[in-house]
Amino acid sequence: MALVDPIRAEFQREMETCRRLLERIPEDRFGWKPHPRSYSMGDLSCHLINVIGWVEPLMTLEQWSIGPGARGWSAGTWLELMERFDRNSARALQLLQGPSDEELTAEWSLERGGEVVFRARRIEALRFAVLNHAVHHRGQLSVYLRLNDIPVPPIYGPTADESG
Repeated sequence: MALVDPIRAEFQREMETCRRLLERIPEDRFGWKPHPRSYSMGDLSCHLINVIGWVEPLMTLEQWSIGPGARGWSAGTWLELMERFDRNSARALQLLQGPSDEELTAEWSLERGGEVVFRARRIEALRFAVLNHAVHHRGQLSVYLRLNDIPVPPIYGPTADESG
């Protein structure tokens, strides 16, 4: 089994779950925040989608340099949100089709403003910077839904709102 096989399978499952959650984000609640220092619901959704898009630089570059004040993309509509999610997740799955074990164990680094944020093997960066990061923000987003009385879809099993 290639190193990428379990990563790709996990990524696919997590993207299906992310999509179910994002489908429930109401456009009229994009600006809602649980706290002044928190992301808005729309910005958190966009950040989650941006994180998924990080698979491309992670798999195609040896080093990714982002500017010191770099901000991600922001959606104006629910349709834009879902189209970007579908595009980013499809592209990520495409990039995870064929990397060799050698490519996945090659060193990769992220720099911000000329400083190394972290350096790791690609497979570690895929887990840490993309999968774990996306799951973390998806968890936050599920709380945002709950706080807005929007039914939370099943994630790893039934929720208090739905049973499968």
